[in-house]
Amino acid sequence: MYFTYRQFSFRGFNLVVKGQGDAAAMVGAVRASVQRLDPNLPLSPARTLDRVVAQATDRPRALMLLMGVFAAIALGLAALGIYSVVSYAVNQRRQELTVRMALGAQPRDVVWLVVRQGLTLTLVGAAAGAFGAFALGRTLSSLLYGVSPGDAPAFTIAVALATITALAACLLPAHRAASLDLLAGLRAD
Repeated sequence: MYFTYRQFSFRGFNLVVKGQGDAAAMVGAVRASVQRLDPNLPLSPARTLDRVVAQATDRPRALMLLMGVFAAIALGLAALGIYSVVSYAVNQRRQELTVRMALGAQPRDVVWLVVRQGLTLTLVGAAAGAFGAFALGRTLSSLLYGVSPGDAPAFTIAVALATITALAACLLPAHRAASLDLLAGLRAD
């Protein structure tokens, strides 16, 4: 193709070559061919398509990695918070739980009681979080790649991950509640 500079003023020109084999050998052959056509033509350093794509996606990839790290930290803090609240509730309800066990409640019933309490709060929080994420999804849509702001599988996975994390955080206090000493619990203030 030939365009006059006065008609179309280009700042640069990119030559795209598709081939198989070693990229360095191909670059050398293309440079030699271009230099043969015009030895005064300045040539920029050659880049592979992978490198061009990597440079174009470096910033979004770094932002996604940073958001992933913050999400993992938030998930860990949520697990710690749920564990703390459920553990505190078990400690406050120690006498009630020992009375239940003294009257014939099985340890699995006590575990289910504690886990159900923690999961109820978790599901309410997960629903509120999913609603908030859906509402703010349009704001963050420029940071999403390959996922729509209202992607149902992504929301399902996030809620499932939060629920599994909460379940894991509730199990230790629940097992501790199921193994309470009945006599010490009944004598407590």
